[in-house]
Amino acid sequence: AKDESLRKYIERFNKEVVQVNTTDDMKRSLLERGLRPRNDFAKAVGIEKPCSLAELLVKSQAYIQYEEREMANAIRHSRPEDNPPPWESSHKGGDR
Repeated sequence: AKDESLRKYIERFNKEVVQVNTTDDMKRSLLERGLRPRNDFAKAVGIEKPCSLAELLVKSQAYIQYEEREMANAIRHSRPEDNPPPWESSHKGGDR
């Protein structure tokens, strides 16, 4: 999917690749071809080609963590400051 996260793509790839009887080199190539164009991980893989499928999967974990951290930061910073979540909106300085 076009907006599929890297984590979801790798999970889906791992589930499906076990059903394919081919070399790890071919599996690595298939994983690379399935990456979203112009995403950070696809660029990194294009610049520094991993030697093996295992190396590619290890490298993907760092990018998954980065992608998820960026997503969490975007969510945290997109919240309007004047509209805090309910657990932060206490009645300050006043009795009920």
